Amino acid sequence: MKRSVWLLFFLLVVISTVSMAADINFKGYLQTWFSYTEPAVDGGDANYGFTLRRLRFTPYGSLAKNINWTLQLGWDKFSAKIIDAYLDFNLSKEVNFRIGHYSVPGA
Repeated sequence: MKRSVWLLFFLLVVISTVSMAADINFKGYLQTWFSYTEPAVDGGDANYGFTLRRLRFTPYGSLAKNINWTLQLGWDKFSAKIIDAYLDFNLSKEVNFRIGHYSVPGA
């Protein structure tokens, strides 16, 4: 957890030092769950309601022509967490570096 906090801090420092011409975008999704139960045999009330199942919020952008960043925040099972936080350094089409905390491709 300490690594994630330090990585987030580093990412925020880098973003704050960049000029205002930096590109920032947002994406994400929300998954809700609706449940309904039949009334009881003895004439009880029906139970129904919505639950927030999953939430993803992903700000991303570019710091320079060859430097991109991504931060993905999640809300699963009533707990918040940092899912991805990384910087991409694209030196050329063949040489790319990704530094940070992220899911392994194909996992």
